[in-house]
Amino acid sequence: EHGIIHRDIKPDNIYICRAPRTAGVSPAQNPLDVLSEGFVAKILDLGLSKDLGSESSTTFTQTGVAMGTPHYISPEQAKGEKKIDGRTDIYSLGATYYHLVTGETPFSGSTAAIVMMKHLTEQLPNPQDVNDEVPGGVVHIIQKMMAKDPADRYANCKELLDDLELV
Repeated sequence: EHGIIHRDIKPDNIYICRAPRTAGVSPAQNPLDVLSEGFVAKILDLGLSKDLGSESSTTFTQTGVAMGTPHYISPEQAKGEKKIDGRTDIYSLGATYYHLVTGETPFSGSTAAIVMMKHLTEQLPNPQDVNDEVPGGVVHIIQKMMAKDPADRYANCKELLDDLELV
């Protein structure tokens, strides 16, 4: 929504805290109260973030150089593509969601290169094979978030949130 992509979404970069209270605003009116019981998720470590609207923004990317954390990296980041958008963060959030519901990362390997290659080439393991209590709707959301082709993912976070609310 703000034209910034994070490029390193992973559990270590998501902080859950109590939502700040604004004077004169009831908790139900506070837009930060998005999680139950007045908690909010905040994204940390913007070191790899990129402002999509600014060609002069400082970025650390080079074509052909992968940036991100191997267990959560999107296929397009693993390839070192420069032209990425918010769907890359949706993929990484999907890998984080997979980890949340299964206790395991989607892909594993003995080296970072092997893990990144699996993000590029292997089919996503079904979360229900790891945890049979994961509802089918959650599996569908994770699969769509982690589609190999960005065009097959949620186009934006609003679409994702709409499906999450349905599930």
